[in-house]
Amino acid sequence: MYVNDPTVLPTTWTSDAVLAGFTSWAPSQLSIQGASLTLPAAASLNVGGDLSLLNGRLTLTGGSLNTGGDLTLTSSTLNANRGTGGTPSLSVSGDLLMTAGVLNLAARDAETRLVTIGGQLALASNSWIHPSSDGTTGGVLRIVTNGMTISGDSGVDANGRGFAGGASGTAGSGPGAGGAGGYGGGAGYGGAGASAPWSGGAGGGTYGSELSPTLPGSGGGAGVAGGAGGGLIWIDSMGGAVSLDGLLSANGLAGQGASGGGSGGGSGGGILLIAQSLAGTGSLTANGGAGGEWGGGGGGGRISVTTKNVDAWFGTLRVNGAHGGGYTNADGAAGTLSMQVIPEPATGALVALVGSLLLRRRRA
Repeated sequence: MYVNDPTVLPTTWTSDAVLAGFTSWAPSQLSIQGASLTLPAAASLNVGGDLSLLNGRLTLTGGSLNTGGDLTLTSSTLNANRGTGGTPSLSVSGDLLMTAGVLNLAARDAETRLVTIGGQLALASNSWIHPSSDGTTGGVLRIVTNGMTISGDSGVDANGRGFAGGASGTAGSGPGAGGAGGYGGGAGYGGAGASAPWSGGAGGGTYGSELSPTLPGSGGGAGVAGGAGGGLIWIDSMGGAVSLDGLLSANGLAGQGASGGGSGGGSGGGILLIAQSLAGTGSLTANGGAGGEWGGGGGGGRISVTTKNVDAWFGTLRVNGAHGGGYTNADGAAGTLSMQVIPEPATGALVALVGSLLLRRRRA
């Protein structure tokens, strides 16, 4: 559907449409019900109030999405594709509420792109966010919110969404890429990847920060097809509490191929979670991917959590290295875990004040 003037477009959609002809649309509100709506490439969508999808789909390619109210996905999918015009930016002034919803986000180029949520981020009833880094440059996404709740059947899945694995006898991508050879080496990140035997590729080394991992995992070498590295899950919720009963997962993928062409596994990716407080029974994983037959296993990734309170946190964190294929015993090394609990500023200020008063009293 070619439209010169988007102001004539309806604000409620109940039938499918692929739009073209404009670069910006600013409806007062937008509702998509039982329909699929695709915007022109690089077009921006600025919704003055709420944007709601019910059994619907909205696709942006290289544009931006801003809402003045809430964004609600109910049994619906929102695709923010990288396209050729850049990475879509996403800004929600209110809450981002997902019930059986899917949010696909893709970075482009070697940049950090922001997803900002002024209110709460809530995932329930099998809802998933899929943040994909750029497989060549390592461009990433950072989600900033003022609180987050993830139910036990929901989560953020960045498995295999990091640097790309090698193909047809080439090395993987990324700073810890596995080398190529008759068999591919496993990629490294928080832990080193394992080298493949005989004429195989070398395992990738470690890189990045233990306390602030802001890079995705690297790809394994080929063989046939190396496993992609785990992506990056970067969530900043220092303005609000995080309740996590679900999953944050950035695992590397397994290398492919059998005897004569086994490939290396991708390394685990990165998870950087910053929260006012952390509670729940969920899991954070950044495990390496297994090697194909005779391929090296991928190393574990990096997980770092910074918060002020973990009294109600009973979850798990894993950064396991993966097994190599065949009988090589070429296993990737474990990655790194960091849990930083910082004091409340008010407590520190109170201690400083009491100390100052005591010192003055002694001098008097």
